[in-house]
Amino acid sequence: QIIEAKIGKVVAGIVDPNPAIDGKGLQALRNAGIQVDVGVLERECKWTNRGFLRRMQQRRPWVTVKSALSIDGDLALDTGESKWISNATSRQKGHILRAEHDAILVGIGTVLQDDPELTVRLVSGISPLMVILDRHLKVPENARILEGGNGVIFCGPGVDEKKLERIKAADIDVTVLDESADEDIPLRPVLEYLAARGVNMLMVEGGTRVISNFFAAHLVDEVSLFVAPRFLGRGLHITEHLTLKNMQEAITLGDIMIRQTGTDIWIEGIPSCSPAL
Repeated sequence: QIIEAKIGKVVAGIVDPNPAIDGKGLQALRNAGIQVDVGVLERECKWTNRGFLRRMQQRRPWVTVKSALSIDGDLALDTGESKWISNATSRQKGHILRAEHDAILVGIGTVLQDDPELTVRLVSGISPLMVILDRHLKVPENARILEGGNGVIFCGPGVDEKKLERIKAADIDVTVLDESADEDIPLRPVLEYLAARGVNMLMVEGGTRVISNFFAAHLVDEVSLFVAPRFLGRGLHITEHLTLKNMQEAITLGDIMIRQTGTDIWIEGIPSCSPAL
């Protein structure tokens, strides 16, 4: 249509990274005598399309770790109680983030402790695909996260086959990863599977082991933390399962944005482990 309209100049921010496209569209415009300028507002265009770029270039979604935590870094008390650390405004912002992501991921510990819905309720928006990492398929069959059939469970081999079939019959996708070891589900196959399903943006909501594993594997691209002005003392620390050998291994935040949501502080940033776009 651009060629037929005899437009003289086209401005593009970036070249489509999809290997199936490979700049063919822009080249067709040039072949038709149209001036094509690429790179205008390139940084902004890459950020807007960061999920698609990550999926095309890394075969995985853009991964955002979102959490509400105390000022001393805890997601919950050591009993597991976490409702509510953040205030109502922060929780509403959290639901906006859910609506902006294609999928949301938690570990089985979060499901067993909180029985979350992981849906978009406090704002208008479409609820993301719900993803559970559940090595031994411990998820209760009446868990709220299984309602509606909008979910994927990743488990390991040797689980209860009858339970697996019942969950599948409820329109839940259950994927058995043979390479699962110990209590942890390997993250790379999970992300590749989600990317193959077209998931560009994935939000990781917990718990501490899952978040720690994502950081340890250098698979976090963005963080969104709602920090409440309260101390929980000995609680469940957000990265308590992440072990570093020295300060040089510390993951730092860049492109930091800090805002206030009521009495809470909302911190967003890009961790140093995230590959450049």
